[in-house]
Amino acid sequence: MEIQIKYFTNDLIDKLVVESKLPTNSLSIQIPFSYATELVNINWNDILFAVSNGYFDKNSAIEYAVSLLGNETVEEEVTELAISKAFEVTKEEILEKYVAKLACKEIENEKKEAKDKIMYILLSLLFENKEKFEDPLRAVEIVYADFGFPKSVEKFVRYMPIEDGESIGAEQMYKHWEDYLNSQKNRFRKIKIMWGV
Repeated sequence: MEIQIKYFTNDLIDKLVVESKLPTNSLSIQIPFSYATELVNINWNDILFAVSNGYFDKNSAIEYAVSLLGNETVEEEVTELAISKAFEVTKEEILEKYVAKLACKEIENEKKEAKDKIMYILLSLLFENKEKFEDPLRAVEIVYADFGFPKSVEKFVRYMPIEDGESIGAEQMYKHWEDYLNSQKNRFRKIKIMWGV
């Protein structure tokens, strides 16, 4: 599993943020679908959020549809999407004609947690590849902003005030980042167990 860019300098990060066409993916990082499915149980709401925001490419929607073909009951949209060829359909067609319709059929909880789930996957990917960043904590700050400043990430965002007022070093920030990943792993593992995966 690799991030597409070999090394993220601070200058490159600035350039990506300024030139980004996706306000919720300022670093323009695409997450490999296989990496995401190793961490969490994916659903159509996750696909909708991730493809819409450039975290997954459109092929991920097709790949997910193909993975569902073995189920007993499969919606017509899933079958149509599974037999699609990526070069024949646009990202917009996939989102509007298939993914958005399928996501609407899923339970409300899944819709609410899709953003959290993709953020967890992204922060896990960044943590595993932090050596590819001149300043990995700067990347975290950008993700924090992209995802609407979630409270769950505050402990490893440098500019956020610490509860006891003391400043902490980078090593402690990385520990908080790792703690966050472990808590999210446990959270989403429970969901996978409930789904029998």
